[in-house]
Amino acid sequence: MNAKQKHAKQQIFTLLRESEMTEQQVESLFADWKFKQQCEKTNRILHQVNARGTYAYT
Repeated sequence: MNAKQKHAKQQIFTLLRESEMTEQQVESLFADWKFKQQCEKTNRILHQVNARGTYAYT
């Protein structure tokens, strides 16, 4: 993780601590974010597979 990413991470954690969200709400928010990250990764892989077409399997 580079310095810019670490700084962004620290800012996010600071905002979450200062918010009035419960721990359960924060965990739900994190779970939603993680799910969206996985969906994006899956979509990128599917796009790459579809872009290769059938010739990639011959």
